Amino acid sequence: MLIRSIMTSPVLTIEAGMDCRKAWEFFQEKGVRRAPVVRGKRVLGMLTDRDLKQALPWTIEERERRELEGVKVSVESLLAEQMLHVAPNDHLERAAQIMLRAKIGGLPVLDGGELKGIVTESDIFKLFARRTTTQHGHRLVLRGPKGPSYKLDPAQIAVAVNATIFDLAIYPEEKGRVSIVMQVRISDIQKLVDKYLSCGYQLTLVEEN
Repeated sequence: MLIRSIMTSPVLTIEAGMDCRKAWEFFQEKGVRRAPVVRGKRVLGMLTDRDLKQALPWTIEERERRELEGVKVSVESLLAEQMLHVAPNDHLERAAQIMLRAKIGGLPVLDGGELKGIVTESDIFKLFARRTTTQHGHRLVLRGPKGPSYKLDPAQIAVAVNATIFDLAIYPEEKGRVSIVMQVRISDIQKLVDKYLSCGYQLTLVEEN
């Protein structure tokens, strides 16, 4: 599935020069946890409520001292040097892989440098939950074999035993291994499970919807 199908658009943004305390108040007022930071039409990065919590003084004494001294911190100073993003026509799996590797909860969606929306871990979870409740069948969670023994992809194995695939997502892990989450329909689920095990896969979960 393409990211344009599940991204949130239009999206609330934060101006680069905004003070962190004003940004925190904006987050609270709008009920959001993250927002792209922009200067004009240029997207500079993603700001999260966690960034703001780490930057703001929360003790009464420190807050009063900073207010008296007129100390202000702009949100731009909190941004990472490298801005991670995806495009509207990227596949959902790409967004999931980036978020897992970087341990972040959302990405701006850019098209030619122009902000088109935002995709978050909540969007992916909601999509998965919706699909698994509307398709009758089985959900499998697997770990792929190590190294060169990983010769057959999980889709080929499923098709070889006449399984119908509704959803398939592959996520990278450490040391070259991958995790696979898939939704299938097959008359004999044990036949599919045995096939994966014989190919060196590890079965983490199998459940019927």
